[in-house]
Amino acid sequence: MAAPGRRRAAPARTAPARTAPARTRSPNPPGAHALADHVAARLVRQSSVQPGDLVLDLGAGDGALTVPLARTGARVIAVERDGRAVRRLAARVAGYPNVTVVAGDVLGVPLPRRPYAVVANIPFSVTTALLRRLLDSPLAAADLVVEYGAGRLFTAARPGRAEVLAWQATFQLTHGATLPASCFRPPPAVDALVLRMRRRPQPPPAGLTSLLRRAYRTRTAPIGRVVGRAAARQAGIDPHLPVTYLTAQDWLSLARR
Repeated sequence: MAAPGRRRAAPARTAPARTAPARTRSPNPPGAHALADHVAARLVRQSSVQPGDLVLDLGAGDGALTVPLARTGARVIAVERDGRAVRRLAARVAGYPNVTVVAGDVLGVPLPRRPYAVVANIPFSVTTALLRRLLDSPLAAADLVVEYGAGRLFTAARPGRAEVLAWQATFQLTHGATLPASCFRPPPAVDALVLRMRRRPQPPPAGLTSLLRRAYRTRTAPIGRVVGRAAARQAGIDPHLPVTYLTAQDWLSLARR
């Protein structure tokens, strides 16, 4: 996960979604589901963070991910909105000069203006809103703990959503390990998975987003009606296929033509 740069960020927030086996528990407040330390350490190892990388831990809590990230030698910015958690986190990482703790909201904190990475157990309730922010920034890579169903949607070959296809055309979205609810303290009502995001070497064609929006106005229409049969055939796509059947790679092929 190469994400060069050593710049500080400024203020950010937190919030709380394959359903886990039924449990008797009281409702958990937003952002209250911390990763078990051994799970967090494994996630950081698999993220390939390197010394000198600029890495954000969004919704850092008490630092389950922040501490193993700090030990990699990366420049870590840990964002947490709960004041008590911020104080505990600051005390826990006091011996790491490469860590900056920011009290704020993950949906409001200014993001770096240079390539950076994110390794985070993000609040499930703000997943889509946060992804929109991250994907519209110089994000190079991310390993995010997300709700299981959302993670499966974002990595589906045919997600059926123009916005997700546009994300897939810009980033390689794959899913890592499934994390049962028992991997968290306290357990949430659902399981999670690790969403891995890596920016593609080449940006998508400029007209891709508008093409997707136009096509998805008539989701049941055959692609040949949207782009023309000749263009579809030139891209190696059956013009009779419905719009929702196309993958991100199909749309990239069409947009390049």
